[in-house]
Amino acid sequence: MKNSIILLVIVLMGIGVWYLLTQPIAAPKNVQNKALSTEKVDQQEAIELSVERQKNVVSKSKSVPKNITEKTTSQGKTITHFYDYGTYEKLEVNVLENRQLAKKMAQKPKTFKYVGKKPPKNWEVRFYNQFLQTREDENILDQLVAQFQQQAKYIGVTPVELAVAYVQGAIEYDFDKAEKTEFLLQYPYETIYRKKGVCADKTLLLSKLLTLMDYKHVLMEFPKANHMALGLKVPQKYDDFGSGYAFVETTDYANIGEIPKNYIQGIQIQEKPVLIPPKYNGKRTFIQMGDYEKRIKKQVEKYGDAFKYGTSKQKQIAITLKELEQKIESLEAKHDRNQCAESTVKTEVEFQACKALTNEINALIDSLNLNRRAFNAAKRKQ
Repeated sequence: MKNSIILLVIVLMGIGVWYLLTQPIAAPKNVQNKALSTEKVDQQEAIELSVERQKNVVSKSKSVPKNITEKTTSQGKTITHFYDYGTYEKLEVNVLENRQLAKKMAQKPKTFKYVGKKPPKNWEVRFYNQFLQTREDENILDQLVAQFQQQAKYIGVTPVELAVAYVQGAIEYDFDKAEKTEFLLQYPYETIYRKKGVCADKTLLLSKLLTLMDYKHVLMEFPKANHMALGLKVPQKYDDFGSGYAFVETTDYANIGEIPKNYIQGIQIQEKPVLIPPKYNGKRTFIQMGDYEKRIKKQVEKYGDAFKYGTSKQKQIAITLKELEQKIESLEAKHDRNQCAESTVKTEVEFQACKALTNEINALIDSLNLNRRAFNAAKRKQ
Protein backbone atom coordinates (compact mmCIF):
# COMPACT_ATOMS: atom_id res chain seq x y z
CA MET A 1 0.00 0.00 0.00
CA LYS A 2 2.77 2.39 0.93
CA ASN A 3 4.56 1.68 -2.35
CA SER A 4 1.37 2.43 -4.31
CA ILE A 5 1.03 5.85 -2.69
CA ILE A 6 4.65 6.75 -3.48
CA LEU A 7 4.17 5.69 -7.07
CA LEU A 8 1.02 7.82 -7.37
CA VAL A 9 2.86 10.92 -6.03
CA ILE A 10 5.68 10.43 -8.52
CA VAL A 11 3.21 10.15 -11.41
CA LEU A 12 1.35 13.32 -10.37
CA MET A 13 4.63 15.27 -10.06
CA GLY A 14 5.68 14.15 -13.51
CA ILE A 15 2.36 15.32 -14.99
CA GLY A 16 2.80 18.74 -13.32
CA VAL A 17 6.32 19.24 -14.68
CA TRP A 18 5.16 18.20 -18.17
CA TYR A 19 2.31 20.78 -18.02
CA LEU A 20 4.63 23.63 -17.04
CA LEU A 21 7.17 22.84 -19.75
CA THR A 22 4.55 22.80 -22.48
CA GLN A 23 3.15 26.32 -21.68
CA PRO A 24 4.41 29.39 -23.69
CA ILE A 25 6.52 31.91 -21.70
CA ALA A 26 4.88 35.40 -21.90
CA ALA A 27 6.98 38.58 -21.49
CA PRO A 28 5.65 41.06 -18.93
CA LYS A 29 3.46 43.71 -20.54
CA ASN A 30 5.51 46.60 -19.23
CA VAL A 31 8.64 45.20 -20.91
CA GLN A 32 6.84 44.90 -24.26
CA ASN A 33 5.48 48.45 -23.99
CA LYS A 34 8.89 49.81 -23.11
CA ALA A 35 10.44 48.15 -26.16
CA LEU A 36 7.79 49.64 -28.46
CA SER A 37 8.24 53.09 -26.91
CA THR A 38 12.00 52.94 -27.33
CA GLU A 39 11.65 52.00 -30.99
CA LYS A 40 9.45 55.06 -31.64
CA VAL A 41 11.92 57.41 -29.92
CA ASP A 42 14.82 56.01 -31.93
CA GLN A 43 12.93 56.53 -35.18
CA GLN A 44 12.10 60.13 -34.26
CA GLU A 45 15.71 60.84 -33.30
CA ALA A 46 16.87 59.39 -36.59
CA ILE A 47 14.46 61.66 -38.48
CA GLU A 48 15.64 64.74 -36.56
CA LEU A 49 19.29 63.91 -37.17
CA SER A 50 18.62 63.35 -40.86
CA VAL A 51 16.88 66.73 -41.16
CA GLU A 52 19.69 68.41 -39.20
CA ARG A 53 22.31 67.04 -41.58
CA GLN A 54 20.46 68.53 -44.53
CA LYS A 55 20.57 72.04 -43.09
CA ASN A 56 23.26 74.29 -44.53
CA VAL A 57 22.95 77.04 -41.94
CA VAL A 58 23.53 75.32 -38.63
CA SER A 59 24.02 78.29 -36.30
CA LYS A 60 21.39 78.33 -33.57
CA SER A 61 20.62 80.80 -30.82
CA LYS A 62 21.60 79.49 -27.43
CA SER A 63 19.29 80.35 -24.61
CA VAL A 64 18.92 79.47 -20.97
CA PRO A 65 15.73 77.52 -20.20
CA LYS A 66 13.03 79.80 -18.84
CA ASN A 67 12.83 77.90 -15.56
CA ILE A 68 16.46 78.75 -14.77
CA THR A 69 15.35 82.14 -13.44
CA GLU A 70 12.66 82.70 -10.86
CA LYS A 71 9.85 85.10 -11.77
CA THR A 72 8.32 87.23 -9.05
CA THR A 73 4.75 87.17 -10.35
CA SER A 74 3.52 86.01 -6.93
CA GLN A 75 4.72 89.31 -5.49
CA GLY A 76 3.21 91.49 -8.19
CA LYS A 77 3.89 92.72 -11.69
CA THR A 78 7.44 92.25 -12.92
CA ILE A 79 9.86 94.10 -15.16
CA THR A 80 11.46 91.77 -17.69
CA HIS A 81 14.91 92.51 -19.08
CA PHE A 82 16.80 90.65 -21.82
CA TYR A 83 20.54 90.65 -22.43
CA ASP A 84 23.17 88.60 -24.29
CA TYR A 85 26.33 86.92 -23.12
CA GLY A 86 28.80 84.94 -25.22
CA THR A 87 26.79 82.81 -27.64
CA TYR A 88 23.68 83.05 -25.47
CA GLU A 89 20.93 85.35 -26.70
CA LYS A 90 18.09 86.92 -24.77
CA LEU A 91 18.94 85.82 -21.27
CA GLU A 92 15.90 86.77 -19.23
CA VAL A 93 15.79 88.33 -15.76
CA ASN A 94 12.79 89.64 -13.86
CA VAL A 95 12.46 92.10 -11.00
CA LEU A 96 9.49 93.48 -9.13
CA GLU A 97 7.92 96.58 -10.67
CA ASN A 98 7.47 99.16 -7.91
CA ARG A 99 6.13 102.47 -9.20
CA GLN A 100 6.08 104.01 -5.76
CA LEU A 101 9.76 103.19 -5.24
CA ALA A 102 10.65 104.57 -8.68
CA LYS A 103 8.77 107.77 -7.88
CA LYS A 104 10.43 108.02 -4.47
CA MET A 105 13.87 107.61 -6.04
CA ALA A 106 13.10 110.27 -8.64
CA GLN A 107 12.36 112.72 -5.82
CA LYS A 108 15.52 112.01 -3.81
CA PRO A 109 18.42 114.55 -3.87
CA LYS A 110 20.32 114.57 -7.15
CA THR A 111 22.52 117.63 -6.79
CA PHE A 112 25.49 118.51 -4.60
CA LYS A 113 25.22 121.73 -2.65
CA TYR A 114 28.17 123.53 -1.06
CA VAL A 115 29.06 126.93 0.37
CA GLY A 116 31.71 129.07 -1.29
CA LYS A 117 33.04 129.59 -4.79
CA LYS A 118 34.78 126.24 -5.12
CA PRO A 119 33.46 122.76 -4.31
CA PRO A 120 35.18 120.98 -1.43
CA LYS A 121 37.95 118.50 -2.04
CA ASN A 122 36.75 115.05 -3.09
CA TRP A 123 33.25 116.38 -3.65
CA GLU A 124 32.77 113.72 -6.37
CA VAL A 125 33.00 110.98 -3.73
CA ARG A 126 30.20 112.55 -1.69
CA PHE A 127 28.12 113.37 -4.76
CA TYR A 128 28.13 109.93 -6.41
CA ASN A 129 27.83 108.05 -3.13
CA GLN A 130 24.46 109.60 -2.41
CA PHE A 131 23.13 107.49 -5.31
CA LEU A 132 24.67 104.32 -3.87
CA GLN A 133 23.85 104.58 -0.17
CA THR A 134 20.09 104.15 -0.37
CA ARG A 135 18.86 100.82 1.02
CA GLU A 136 15.25 100.83 -0.19
CA ASP A 137 16.04 99.14 -3.51
CA GLU A 138 18.36 96.42 -2.26
CA ASN A 139 15.73 93.70 -1.96
CA ILE A 140 14.85 94.20 -5.62
CA LEU A 141 18.48 94.30 -6.73
CA ASP A 142 19.08 91.10 -4.75
CA GLN A 143 16.55 89.44 -7.06
CA LEU A 144 18.82 90.24 -9.99
CA VAL A 145 21.92 88.95 -8.21
CA ALA A 146 20.17 85.64 -7.42
CA GLN A 147 19.23 85.21 -11.08
CA PHE A 148 22.77 85.97 -12.27
CA GLN A 149 24.01 83.27 -9.91
CA GLN A 150 21.51 80.75 -11.28
CA GLN A 151 22.30 81.53 -14.89
CA ALA A 152 26.06 81.52 -14.26
CA LYS A 153 25.88 77.94 -12.97
CA TYR A 154 23.99 76.85 -16.08
CA ILE A 155 26.31 78.61 -18.54
CA GLY A 156 29.53 77.87 -16.66
CA VAL A 157 30.78 81.43 -16.09
CA THR A 158 31.00 83.80 -13.11
CA PRO A 159 28.00 85.86 -11.94
CA VAL A 160 30.16 88.99 -12.28
CA GLU A 161 30.38 88.49 -16.05
CA LEU A 162 26.58 88.28 -16.30
CA ALA A 163 26.03 91.34 -14.10
CA VAL A 164 28.35 93.31 -16.39
CA ALA A 165 26.63 92.04 -19.55
CA TYR A 166 23.20 92.82 -18.06
CA VAL A 167 24.06 96.47 -17.43
CA GLN A 168 25.72 96.74 -20.84
CA GLY A 169 22.90 95.18 -22.85
CA ALA A 170 19.61 95.10 -20.93
CA ILE A 171 19.81 98.80 -20.09
CA GLU A 172 19.55 100.93 -23.22
CA TYR A 173 21.89 103.88 -23.63
CA ASP A 174 19.83 107.08 -23.36
CA PHE A 175 21.03 109.14 -26.34
CA ASP A 176 18.36 111.82 -25.85
CA LYS A 177 19.50 112.42 -22.28
CA ALA A 178 23.18 112.40 -23.28
CA GLU A 179 22.62 115.16 -25.83
CA LYS A 180 21.27 117.53 -23.19
CA THR A 181 23.59 120.17 -21.74
CA GLU A 182 22.38 119.47 -18.21
CA PHE A 183 20.61 116.44 -16.78
CA LEU A 184 20.09 114.65 -13.48
CA LEU A 185 21.54 111.24 -12.71
CA GLN A 186 19.36 108.30 -11.74
CA TYR A 187 19.34 106.06 -8.69
CA PRO A 188 19.96 102.38 -9.54
CA TYR A 189 16.32 101.33 -9.32
CA GLU A 190 15.29 104.26 -11.54
CA THR A 191 17.62 102.92 -14.22
CA ILE A 192 16.11 99.44 -13.87
CA TYR A 193 12.60 100.85 -13.97
CA ARG A 194 13.24 103.10 -17.00
CA LYS A 195 15.39 100.44 -18.75
CA LYS A 196 17.73 103.19 -19.96
CA GLY A 197 20.39 105.60 -18.79
CA VAL A 198 23.65 107.38 -19.66
CA CYS A 199 27.13 106.08 -18.79
CA ALA A 200 27.01 107.34 -15.19
CA ASP A 201 23.50 105.92 -14.60
CA LYS A 202 24.55 102.50 -15.85
CA THR A 203 27.83 102.56 -13.94
CA LEU A 204 26.03 103.42 -10.68
CA LEU A 205 23.68 100.48 -11.23
CA LEU A 206 26.59 98.08 -11.82
CA SER A 207 28.34 99.50 -8.76
CA LYS A 208 25.34 98.74 -6.55
CA LEU A 209 25.06 95.20 -7.96
CA LEU A 210 28.75 94.51 -7.33
CA THR A 211 28.44 95.80 -3.78
CA LEU A 212 25.61 93.34 -3.16
CA MET A 213 27.82 90.63 -4.71
CA ASP A 214 30.63 91.71 -2.33
CA TYR A 215 33.12 92.67 -5.08
CA LYS A 216 35.50 95.55 -4.52
CA HIS A 217 35.34 98.22 -7.22
CA VAL A 218 35.52 101.94 -7.98
CA LEU A 219 33.84 104.39 -10.29
CA MET A 220 36.22 105.53 -13.03
CA GLU A 221 35.60 109.12 -14.08
CA PHE A 222 37.27 110.58 -17.19
CA PRO A 223 36.65 114.36 -16.97
CA LYS A 224 38.15 115.33 -20.35
CA ALA A 225 36.16 112.67 -22.18
CA ASN A 226 33.05 113.40 -20.08
CA HIS A 227 32.72 109.68 -19.51
CA MET A 228 32.30 107.25 -16.64
CA ALA A 229 33.05 103.54 -16.44
CA LEU A 230 33.65 101.07 -13.64
CA GLY A 231 36.85 99.59 -12.24
CA LEU A 232 36.69 96.01 -10.95
CA LYS A 233 39.31 94.91 -8.43
CA VAL A 234 41.57 92.31 -10.04
CA PRO A 235 45.07 90.88 -9.44
CA GLN A 236 47.57 93.62 -10.23
CA LYS A 237 48.95 92.02 -13.41
CA TYR A 238 45.51 92.34 -15.04
CA ASP A 239 44.68 95.93 -14.06
CA ASP A 240 44.34 99.03 -16.27
CA PHE A 241 45.98 102.45 -15.83
CA GLY A 242 48.11 101.01 -13.03
CA SER A 243 45.05 101.41 -10.81
CA GLY A 244 44.63 97.91 -9.42
CA TYR A 245 41.27 97.74 -11.19
CA ALA A 246 40.18 96.38 -14.57
CA PHE A 247 38.28 98.80 -16.80
CA VAL A 248 34.62 97.84 -17.33
CA GLU A 249 32.66 99.68 -20.03
CA THR A 250 28.96 100.00 -19.22
CA THR A 251 27.45 101.80 -22.24
CA ASP A 252 27.61 98.79 -24.59
CA TYR A 253 28.85 95.20 -24.74
CA ALA A 254 32.61 94.90 -24.18
CA ASN A 255 34.84 92.37 -22.43
CA ILE A 256 36.08 93.11 -18.93
CA GLY A 257 39.41 94.91 -19.26
CA GLU A 258 38.73 96.02 -22.85
CA ILE A 259 38.90 99.77 -23.44
CA PRO A 260 36.97 100.58 -26.63
CA LYS A 261 38.95 102.56 -29.20
CA ASN A 262 35.90 104.21 -30.71
CA TYR A 263 32.72 105.36 -29.03
CA ILE A 264 29.51 106.24 -30.84
CA GLN A 265 29.73 109.88 -29.75
CA GLY A 266 33.38 110.18 -30.75
CA ILE A 267 34.69 109.85 -27.19
CA GLN A 268 38.30 108.79 -26.79
CA ILE A 269 39.88 107.69 -23.52
CA GLN A 270 43.26 109.44 -23.41
CA GLU A 271 43.63 110.11 -19.70
CA LYS A 272 43.97 108.29 -16.42
CA PRO A 273 40.72 108.03 -14.52
CA VAL A 274 39.72 109.70 -11.30
CA LEU A 275 38.94 106.80 -8.95
CA ILE A 276 35.82 107.23 -6.85
CA PRO A 277 35.32 104.49 -4.22
CA PRO A 278 31.82 103.65 -2.97
CA LYS A 279 31.32 104.20 0.74
CA TYR A 280 29.79 100.74 1.04
CA ASN A 281 32.09 98.55 -0.99
CA GLY A 282 32.67 94.86 -1.43
CA LYS A 283 35.76 92.98 -0.28
CA ARG A 284 36.26 90.34 -2.95
CA THR A 285 38.78 90.52 -5.79
CA PHE A 286 37.81 89.13 -9.19
CA ILE A 287 40.55 86.49 -8.99
CA GLN A 288 39.13 84.68 -12.04
CA MET A 289 40.38 87.50 -14.30
CA GLY A 290 43.34 85.42 -15.48
CA ASP A 291 41.16 82.48 -16.51
CA TYR A 292 38.66 84.90 -18.04
CA GLU A 293 41.33 86.53 -20.24
CA LYS A 294 42.73 83.15 -21.30
CA ARG A 295 39.25 81.97 -22.29
CA ILE A 296 38.58 85.08 -24.38
CA LYS A 297 42.03 84.88 -25.98
CA LYS A 298 41.55 81.22 -26.88
CA GLN A 299 38.15 81.95 -28.42
CA VAL A 300 39.52 84.87 -30.44
CA GLU A 301 42.43 82.76 -31.73
CA LYS A 302 40.07 79.97 -32.75
CA TYR A 303 37.07 81.88 -34.10
CA GLY A 304 38.33 85.40 -34.80
CA ASP A 305 37.56 88.89 -33.52
CA ALA A 306 33.84 88.13 -33.28
CA PHE A 307 34.58 86.86 -29.77
CA LYS A 308 36.10 90.20 -28.90
CA TYR A 309 33.78 92.69 -30.59
CA GLY A 310 30.89 90.73 -32.11
CA THR A 311 27.30 90.20 -31.07
CA SER A 312 26.06 86.89 -29.67
CA LYS A 313 24.62 86.03 -33.07
CA GLN A 314 27.95 86.79 -34.75
CA LYS A 315 29.71 84.55 -32.24
CA GLN A 316 27.32 81.72 -33.04
CA ILE A 317 27.89 82.19 -36.77
CA ALA A 318 31.67 82.45 -36.26
CA ILE A 319 31.63 78.94 -34.77
CA THR A 320 29.62 77.67 -37.73
CA LEU A 321 31.99 79.36 -40.18
CA LYS A 322 34.98 77.67 -38.54
CA GLU A 323 33.28 74.27 -38.72
CA LEU A 324 32.40 74.79 -42.38
CA GLU A 325 35.93 75.93 -43.25
CA GLN A 326 37.43 72.87 -41.57
CA LYS A 327 34.98 70.54 -43.33
CA ILE A 328 35.72 72.12 -46.72
CA GLU A 329 39.46 71.89 -46.12
CA SER A 330 39.15 68.20 -45.22
CA LEU A 331 37.03 67.39 -48.30
CA GLU A 332 39.33 69.36 -50.61
CA ALA A 333 42.29 67.33 -49.31
CA LYS A 334 40.35 64.14 -50.06
CA HIS A 335 39.47 65.57 -53.49
CA ASP A 336 43.19 66.05 -54.19
CA ARG A 337 44.16 62.59 -52.92
CA ASN A 338 41.61 61.00 -55.24
CA GLN A 339 42.97 63.10 -58.15
CA CYS A 340 39.44 64.22 -58.94
CA ALA A 341 40.59 67.41 -60.66
CA GLU A 342 43.20 65.64 -62.78
CA SER A 343 42.66 64.16 -66.24
CA THR A 344 43.32 60.60 -65.21
CA VAL A 345 41.49 57.50 -66.35
CA LYS A 346 38.79 56.68 -63.81
CA THR A 347 36.36 53.85 -63.43
CA GLU A 348 32.67 54.65 -63.32
CA VAL A 349 32.68 54.14 -59.54
CA GLU A 350 35.64 56.53 -59.11
CA PHE A 351 34.03 59.12 -61.39
CA GLN A 352 30.76 59.08 -59.49
CA ALA A 353 32.62 59.32 -56.15
CA CYS A 354 34.54 62.38 -57.38
CA LYS A 355 31.35 63.93 -58.68
CA ALA A 356 29.60 63.46 -55.34
CA LEU A 357 32.61 64.88 -53.52
CA THR A 358 32.69 67.96 -55.76
CA ASN A 359 28.97 68.57 -55.25
CA GLU A 360 29.37 68.30 -51.48
CA ILE A 361 32.24 70.81 -51.47
CA ASN A 362 30.25 73.27 -53.62
CA ALA A 363 27.24 72.95 -51.32
CA LEU A 364 29.41 73.69 -48.28
CA ILE A 365 30.95 76.70 -50.05
CA ASP A 366 27.46 78.03 -50.75
CA SER A 367 26.63 77.57 -47.06
CA LEU A 368 29.86 79.32 -46.09
CA ASN A 369 28.98 82.36 -48.21
CA LEU A 370 25.44 82.38 -46.83
CA ASN A 371 26.76 82.40 -43.26
CA ARG A 372 29.24 85.16 -44.07
CA ARG A 373 26.38 87.36 -45.26
CA ALA A 374 24.42 86.47 -42.12
CA PHE A 375 27.48 87.38 -40.03
CA ASN A 376 27.67 90.86 -41.55
CA ALA A 377 23.91 91.34 -41.13
CA ALA A 378 24.19 90.45 -37.42
CA LYS A 379 26.36 93.45 -36.56
CA ARG A 380 25.18 95.51 -33.65
CA LYS A 381 23.13 98.49 -34.76
CA GLN A 382 24.58 101.82 -33.73
